[in-house]
Amino acid sequence: MPFLFARLGLYSYTSFAVTLCQMGRNTFLSSIGLFLRWKVASGPQFLSGGIDAYPYNGSMEIPFDQYSGRTQKHLESFYGIRVVTRDIPDPLTGDLDGLEIHIDYAVTAEQRLFLLAHLFGHTVQWNLDPALFEIGRPYQPPVNEDLIPAIIAYEQEAACYGLAMLHQVAITDIDQWFCNYTACDQAYLLHFYRSSEKRDFRSLWVDTAPLIKAQPIPSFTPTRRTFRMDGIVI
Repeated sequence: MPFLFARLGLYSYTSFAVTLCQMGRNTFLSSIGLFLRWKVASGPQFLSGGIDAYPYNGSMEIPFDQYSGRTQKHLESFYGIRVVTRDIPDPLTGDLDGLEIHIDYAVTAEQRLFLLAHLFGHTVQWNLDPALFEIGRPYQPPVNEDLIPAIIAYEQEAACYGLAMLHQVAITDIDQWFCNYTACDQAYLLHFYRSSEKRDFRSLWVDTAPLIKAQPIPSFTPTRRTFRMDGIVI
């Protein structure tokens, strides 16, 4: 309750009581309702207490929590891929080992949904082709430009598998969001690999990234390899 008062500019119970008396109970409560509705409309950064939680997708209405829960359940029950939420050392937000997907507990619901799909795509790759496991290893910048095409193809294929998995659980209304996020993710990674500079992720966001075509997911058996804790998995 004191947190709410502080957000409303009411810094003590005394000022709350004075304001309530001055305005009248019904008027005051109506004002609170209008204020909170305005703040909700202003964006999730208010509700989360920080600008970092503001969805990169802007105005798109997406139930990220609901979709994340549905996706995790599918990964664990259908594919046998365990999803673990825990503290992951910076700058990582997620990691994988071919059998499990680990996601940092501090990510937003939007980031979590992307990571579930993105890291699932890499999980498929690691279990289908050992060579892709090697391509997915971390690199220290600057990366040889000759390696960049293979890295791009690796990331793009993972995105195709991730999108197909989302479609499996009837999440078919966020293709553009997923493609936008994927394009931003790849732009961030490639810029880092080429320059070692970590740019503001949101500065690379575009709302009209080329659409990705979902790729049929081959049959595979999740097998544990090693976590990429020393690399950057975005």
